[in-house]
Amino acid sequence: MAPAELQIGLDRLVIVALEEFTRGRKAQIFEKAMAKMAADPAITAECAAIAVCRRLRSILQRAVVVNFRPSPRRAPAPEQPRPRRSALSRRGGLSPPG
Repeated sequence: MAPAELQIGLDRLVIVALEEFTRGRKAQIFEKAMAKMAADPAITAECAAIAVCRRLRSILQRAVVVNFRPSPRRAPAPEQPRPRRSALSRRGGLSPPG
């Protein structure tokens, strides 16, 4: 029997090796499934139809945004300061120039 330190190290080594094996096996299974789907004419035709629909939707969304966007509201013009009136002009004694 191996010492405790070596036993823990070996256990960890086995666990890591099994995790890497299962990860690689899952990747192989996925790649095979993707290759099988890519070879299926019905699936490729459906994918092409979906791609066309997405392109059309994108074009139509841009057309709506560009052509039918409501015009932005204009900000009100800032008020110009009024000339100050003197006490005499308020009473009608003198009128401001201009």
